[in-house]
Amino acid sequence: MNTTLLRALLHDALYQVLDNKVFRILVVVIGLLVLLPLFLGAKETGLEIFFGIWSFPYATFIDGLGGMLGGSNNALSSMTDSELQEICVQIYQSFITDGLMGNLGIFICLAATAFFIPQMIEKGAADTIFSKPVSRITLLLARYITGVLFVGLLSTLLVVGTHVSLLIGSGISDPAFLWNALALTYQFSLLYAMTVLVGVLTRSTVASILLTVLFLFFNGFIHFAWTGIQMGREGEMEIAEPLEETGSGISVTVNGEEKTKEELVLETSEEDAGWFISLLWNTTQTLHYCLPKTGDAETIAAKLRGSFGDSGDSPFKDELMAFELKSLPPGFESIDPAELGSTGELFPPAEDGTIVFAAREANHPDGARLLIYRRAVVEAPSGLSGRMRRESTRAIEKLFEAWLAADESRQQLSLDRLNIADGTTWSHSARDFRWTAFRSDKTWNVRTLIAKDGDWFGMLQLEIPEGAEEDEAVAEHFGGRDYMFGSGSLVGMQAARNPSAWYAEKLDWTAEWKYSIWFSIGSSLGFVLICLALAGFRLSRIDF
Repeated sequence: MNTTLLRALLHDALYQVLDNKVFRILVVVIGLLVLLPLFLGAKETGLEIFFGIWSFPYATFIDGLGGMLGGSNNALSSMTDSELQEICVQIYQSFITDGLMGNLGIFICLAATAFFIPQMIEKGAADTIFSKPVSRITLLLARYITGVLFVGLLSTLLVVGTHVSLLIGSGISDPAFLWNALALTYQFSLLYAMTVLVGVLTRSTVASILLTVLFLFFNGFIHFAWTGIQMGREGEMEIAEPLEETGSGISVTVNGEEKTKEELVLETSEEDAGWFISLLWNTTQTLHYCLPKTGDAETIAAKLRGSFGDSGDSPFKDELMAFELKSLPPGFESIDPAELGSTGELFPPAEDGTIVFAAREANHPDGARLLIYRRAVVEAPSGLSGRMRRESTRAIEKLFEAWLAADESRQQLSLDRLNIADGTTWSHSARDFRWTAFRSDKTWNVRTLIAKDGDWFGMLQLEIPEGAEEDEAVAEHFGGRDYMFGSGSLVGMQAARNPSAWYAEKLDWTAEWKYSIWFSIGSSLGFVLICLALAGFRLSRIDF
């Protein structure tokens, strides 16, 4: 294919997009959405309508923002106007990316581009088009590029226009938001390959739309099923004991053969399951690896946004226990642990360790404080066999509960068992205790988070004196995900049971191949090539 022909095909694709009536209608709709932040600007002091003709302070919208974010109004009330301004901008960005650029946007774009292939191979039109000195496969690729270009231009206009509009109207620039245009285009390009294939096979626009939508739901179901089963299987690995540490990782010897923890659990699961269940799992696994990972586009965009906007500044990091404290609660300052004097309500395992970080309220020396401890995991004889085993998180849980019950001044309120996905095949567990203690003529509300990573136990403890109204924002901050354990984001029970959230934590650029973003993109593009190759083969066999 010479340069002149390629340029002519690209010009023809652009002309077909710009001449499309649906494209023009969508451009008008996008233009209105882009202009909205200009007329309704989120300024530092509040919301301004029509360039300041009407102004409303953020305090007026605290209740509404709390409901939209699912958070506490007390926490929002403690925020500055600039923080509330950022929240308003994030809400609008979320409306664009999760609403308009989600499944709704995909369906609209599919409906607007599905006729490209059937129209090309209609009787009469095909005689004219295929009479040109251009191969049928080349013309097919040109139509595929036309569809992708259709969505690429719209998504770029929407995302870039929104970014510029927010920058002018609110003064906030978020360049990482621009990744969403690429994510939508990428996701559509995977689905549109199926639309092209169905269009060639059926020559029907309606069939192309319906079968592609059905494929989208089937594809999503397969990946969700695989994620749920895989999450359950890896969850079983946590209770596979006894296991020993070796130089190459966690392993156990079975019948003279050394097996890894993952191999042992998977083999046990397969033996327990019947042949039909095994067949079903193998089929699901094969389809998951072969089908396009359309749902990964949003996660990849989120990770690109996070890496683009991450400043890397955090008040505390500990490489030994792979722990990072992302930010301090509002009004806190870091202090030398030696300034604390008494370690307060430390339970026995923590007393054997070291306080590696401490912080307290800057304006209240006797107020809330945040402590981080580190202690090495030890081995102890287990049961009647006397075999040496490493301490588990469950053992620490039982020890902590017994310590709380040993003193009437302490009372346990709740216990959450958490899972931590660290981007590898291993899952770690953590315990989140909430309890009260009477000390120094005060009742303290205490939250203790205990997690294990490799050879270390980490303990993060927040102590807040009861009745301190100014500390409600501190408790709300600590209730969020502003801390990390095990090289991954901490996931609460609700999120840990959600396969999508679990998989999003696993998916990474440096993860093993089945959780690798590179594999996700590579296998998805491979599916696109196969669809286009099949469509091209079928098109070359059609006699017009």
